[in-house]
Amino acid sequence: MTLNITLISPTRCRPSTFADALGSALNMARDPKSLEVLVRLDYDDQRLHEYLSRVPMLCPWARLVIGPRLTVGAAAPLNDLVQSARGDAIVCFSDDNKFLTPRWDDEVRRVLENNPKKLIFFPKDNYLDEKQATNFIVRRKWVEIMGFLLPPQFNHLYADTWVEDVAKKADVLHYMPEIIIQHEKFANPDLTMIDTRLGLQVALAKVLFDASLEERNNYAAIIKRELSGIEGRT
Repeated sequence: MTLNITLISPTRCRPSTFADALGSALNMARDPKSLEVLVRLDYDDQRLHEYLSRVPMLCPWARLVIGPRLTVGAAAPLNDLVQSARGDAIVCFSDDNKFLTPRWDDEVRRVLENNPKKLIFFPKDNYLDEKQATNFIVRRKWVEIMGFLLPPQFNHLYADTWVEDVAKKADVLHYMPEIIIQHEKFANPDLTMIDTRLGLQVALAKVLFDASLEERNNYAAIIKRELSGIEGRT
């Protein structure tokens, strides 16, 4: 049975770079039309009309989810999108990413099938690589157990760090150097980047993360218990 893949991405004020990111995902896939594509857009985005004209031309089967801005950051929009995702594997990407691996979709299926006990996978990003997970490929089972993709108390910063830490503690994290989804760094920060990296937001996110140790340990224990129960029933 072929493992189904869903691509999800929130984006704001970056129609050109988002088109480049999505285009790279489609162009480098072996079977792009087999991919479910979900995109989260904001009603108040001044460049919304550009997305509405460009994305359907690039990917006619993409589903555009348009709503009010949920938070300053990607966590809430990703949690919103994942509830509609139908894929067995959910590939999170950003509007500053570039897919560089030919037939990456086949490679995702191969790695997930060869690592059935892992739930969170992260590709090489040519920036931090194995040092830190910056993009996730997630089994649906993670969302079913947790009830979310990213912890809802975080807007953006430290949400990925929280997931990485819980996945490590539960022994369900796997690094995928076979797949490169490059993190393109902006020479000059734009408004979208500045929004999520104001000094106060960084400090508050760090406080939230440091205070969540017990919570992270508890979620890791829940994952282990759920997965051991599944193994016991097979």
